[in-house]
Amino acid sequence: MKTPGPWADLAEALAIGRLTALTRAASRLLDGEVRLTVLSGGTRFQDALLTRSGQLVAYDTQRQEVAEALGAAGAVTFRDFASVRAERDGDRTGGRETYRRKPAETRDGEIQARLHTVAFNVDWENVLALAAAGAAPHGVTLPAPLADWLADAPAERGPLLVRAAAACLVDPGVQPLWAEQFATVEDGEELLEEGIAFFAHVSWEATRRYVAIQKPARRRRQPARRQGRRVRHRPDPPPARSG
Repeated sequence: MKTPGPWADLAEALAIGRLTALTRAASRLLDGEVRLTVLSGGTRFQDALLTRSGQLVAYDTQRQEVAEALGAAGAVTFRDFASVRAERDGDRTGGRETYRRKPAETRDGEIQARLHTVAFNVDWENVLALAAAGAAPHGVTLPAPLADWLADAPAERGPLLVRAAAACLVDPGVQPLWAEQFATVEDGEELLEEGIAFFAHVSWEATRRYVAIQKPARRRRQPARRQGRRVRHRPDPPPARSG
């Protein structure tokens, strides 16, 4: 069962329960305490998904509470990926700068393969709030007619737009159904079209950043050595003797 909003759902509880069972089984096999640390990727992909920091902390706190409720207190621990990396490397600039160093190396096929998954993980409430404040999330500007429509009733229209645009982005076949809900809105069809286009553009840029962050940095390749048999320089043969 999926919970409304960006909170842990039944799938999370089942996954944490599986981890709890694994740690208990390993403890019995090894005749000793086994602990498992789960690195949360929230801050690692925060720049791509535009997630608010407070929600990341709240989400990991909730998952930790689920683990403790299942009897895994101290055995399964959730830690932030960036914090662990900072302890190891001294900073988190590597993860933050990856997509800026290598945008050209992210291929369209890689983006398309993850587009729908990333679209459902973007913090759209934050995206719309940033756009309403005049920002351009991932360089994408919210069309003025759509911004004006949202400004009249943001608490009501924002969630409606998120549901409609995200659903149509993932499954274009449902757009006529959502168009019926926008039929009573002045210029509703155009607003829906602009909303889908805005979400698609932001999702594409978010996925591009997500893929670039996820990909390991490539080392600079050394020039390859020429293969083949090595030919030694030989002096010219001496002139033939006459007579």
